[in-house]
Amino acid sequence: MKTLKFFSVFVVAGLLFASCDSLFEERDHRYEGPDIAEFDPLSASHVIAADAEGQQTYQANVNLISRHGNAQSDLSVNFELVESTGESDQFDLGESSVTIAQDTVSTFIPITLNVDEIDQGESFSITVQLVNGGDVDPSLNHDTFTLNVERQVEISGMIEDEDGEALDEIEVQLSGSSSAETVTSDGAYFFSVFAGGSYTITPVDPGVADENDNGNNNEENAHIANDDVLYFFEPMSLSFEDVSTPITDANFVALDPVSISGSITEEDMGPGIFTLENNNEDNPWENVTVSVYDISGDDPVAFASVTPNSDGDYAIYVKPGVDYLVEPSADHFVFDPDSVEFSDISADETADFEATPVVNLSGVITDADTGAPLEGISVELSAGFDSETVETDAEGNYLFRVSPGEDYTITPSDDNYSFSPSSVSYSDVSRDRTTNFEGEADE
Repeated sequence: MKTLKFFSVFVVAGLLFASCDSLFEERDHRYEGPDIAEFDPLSASHVIAADAEGQQTYQANVNLISRHGNAQSDLSVNFELVESTGESDQFDLGESSVTIAQDTVSTFIPITLNVDEIDQGESFSITVQLVNGGDVDPSLNHDTFTLNVERQVEISGMIEDEDGEALDEIEVQLSGSSSAETVTSDGAYFFSVFAGGSYTITPVDPGVADENDNGNNNEENAHIANDDVLYFFEPMSLSFEDVSTPITDANFVALDPVSISGSITEEDMGPGIFTLENNNEDNPWENVTVSVYDISGDDPVAFASVTPNSDGDYAIYVKPGVDYLVEPSADHFVFDPDSVEFSDISADETADFEATPVVNLSGVITDADTGAPLEGISVELSAGFDSETVETDAEGNYLFRVSPGEDYTITPSDDNYSFSPSSVSYSDVSRDRTTNFEGEADE
């Protein structure tokens, strides 16, 4: 029995010793191979700006893998050019050997790029490899390093006013395959872009955007309409597809704006209607919008919109040389004239409008027996030789909005009902009217 206990203790002790020995071995483990060097990273890219000149140097990092850790003495590392898609005068590898200094673990191979010999939009690659010789044996290291070189393409131009004077501090935006912003200096601006991309150049008016959020000139076919417009640009923007060569004539002319202004006045129709539909004492015209449309093309394009002030006055700055239509609108007014057009506008113009309050003619049509609303009943409004027809909604409602001062007749009709009254007429309407009808099912 004692022998068995002694044997068990011996086995446990042996296992414990083996485990500790394993820990010591793991802690003491070191790489025993030869000194080797490797590239880190194995590839990289270097971008050269379109306006760069002279020489630029890229550093290809070389790391030492050593059983000693840091280099115990200066170590030479040899390398060679494997291949290049560029011309020999576009880059320089200098010496074919570099030194890892004592007590360090890395160095770099300098690759000098001769920028003046590299055309805009050009790209090529340089591949180098560690070779035998020197103090570091790369026999176990098959890494090569590839540097991809790309020179960007120039997009540049001038911004001048109508007199040919250069304009400073004008913001210019680049969008498309990449985005950037810059400002003009002596009228000039400059962007470096990657070859093969598509880009749009847009100058931005330095005026202050108005309270109606007009002024976004970055959307297609949009214009600027500011309270304090300084310029409109011709063209608004320039777009270029698949840019591969320098573009140096992306020029803009800053045009002085012209204005379209005027007043909204109310036709005197007596008290009540205007006040009921406009409860803002500070600005009774808050529900009126004056919109301007560019009608130079086949289809009108929304240009800008403003709300008249408390006196009914409005003003919108527009780009000269364009055809515009000015149109006021409101839920409870009709306007005379309903719109005004300007062709090839070249100077400040005025467009005044007279607002006539709209009268609402409405009512409900229900079943004479049940009182339930009748949906889909045709209701005709006639005024002289003109007429308009609507259908009642799910609640039996109908509504016409008409100009005051006219004579109107309202007539419901349906194949399955007779109505009481059969129709109703109003003469010289000057206020809202409500007329309900009852429909009796035909037998």
